[in-house]
Amino acid sequence: MTYLQPKNTLFSLLAIIPHSPTACLSSTAQHQQILEAIRNEQGDLARRLMTDHIDRTKRLLSGLLG
Repeated sequence: MTYLQPKNTLFSLLAIIPHSPTACLSSTAQHQQILEAIRNEQGDLARRLMTDHIDRTKRLLSGLLG
């Protein structure tokens, strides 16, 4: 398995799930918070926010895939 295979699988899964406006706004807000922390050189905060975002995405996909 190459580095890109899991990434491509994730993008494929995200492309087929329904996206509610609320979920999209929440995800966008999470991305903005992560970028803001990076811009402000707050590495620990950025890492914590990114980990939380990944965990939320993992739970969403796990729930949809059963």
